[in-house]
Amino acid sequence: MTDLEDANGRGLFVTGFFEVAGGQSIAHVARWNGASFSSLGATFSGTNPGWNAIAAFDDGASGGPDLFVGGAFDHGGTSASSNIAKWESCSVAAPFCFGDGSGATCPCVNNGSAGHGCENSSFTGGALLRATGSVAKDDVVLIASGERATALSIFLQGNQSVGPVIFGDGLRCAGGSLKRLYSKSAVGGAASAPGANDLSIRARSAALGDTIPAGAMRYYQTYYRDPNTGFCPPPRGNLWNVTNGLQIRW
Repeated sequence: MTDLEDANGRGLFVTGFFEVAGGQSIAHVARWNGASFSSLGATFSGTNPGWNAIAAFDDGASGGPDLFVGGAFDHGGTSASSNIAKWESCSVAAPFCFGDGSGATCPCVNNGSAGHGCENSSFTGGALLRATGSVAKDDVVLIASGERATALSIFLQGNQSVGPVIFGDGLRCAGGSLKRLYSKSAVGGAASAPGANDLSIRARSAALGDTIPAGAMRYYQTYYRDPNTGFCPPPRGNLWNVTNGLQIRW
């Protein structure tokens, strides 16, 4: 069994030789929310199929950890999947605007790791922005990691997708009406917002003059101080860098 946060919140996922869970017809993989079981909507098939292992792992493809199941099967749901299958967790946010060389080139050809922002002077592989929580509950938290150790970090929201355009040592795609939602200092290269005493993202946005209606898309990045003048100096770069982007439909 393993725990994982998907679009429905945090849950415990189990796999094994069963066809009923909590009195419901649920085969082989089930989700427990603390009160009841539910199905993932698909199962495995094959000759004498078996289910041996389950784990949550972030492969960088969908903005957060996904569920991986291993065993003796040849189909996961309707897809051919030999011995290992992946269920995407439907993360609250979809990643975009990468500084890994897959789109625009970083200012100093300082490409980061896959799915990250452009590389920084601490050579962390670039900073990564992800999100946890639920849009429905308005408890989404943005988490930036891979920054410089104690970098001042600004969580940015835009109402349009642009570019990508050069922004400091990185690339920015959050545009339109830009709002600086939160200012935090990284600890060990990571910063998150909102914190315990902060307004939620929607409430903070409204307080800054951008009320987010249901179904509207907003775009997020975190930019952070990188004062190493020798890493990516002007005019190509500058004294800050930026994560990848996330797009959230509220």
